[in-house]
Amino acid sequence: MARRPANKRRVDEQFGTSLKTLRNARGWTAKQLAEALGVSDDTIRKWERGDRSPDLHLLLRIRALFNCTLDRLITGSDEPPQLIPFKRFDDL
Repeated sequence: MARRPANKRRVDEQFGTSLKTLRNARGWTAKQLAEALGVSDDTIRKWERGDRSPDLHLLLRIRALFNCTLDRLITGSDEPPQLIPFKRFDDL
């Protein structure tokens, strides 16, 4: 199995932490969340450990289910990300 880059692992772990926090705040078990999303509770546990991350369509369903932003799910914060200055190709 190929190793994931360190930054991908950090994002997966932060997503897992955010998901578990939101799930626990609702008082849901991993099995209840899994049933709501149509996945296995093992999948939920892998996401929460940072071993895997959901596909985009599931990420959007999770966002809707918890009524939160994608930033909240992925970074754990509702603060907008810092913008990276854009450079035009002409200026390079």
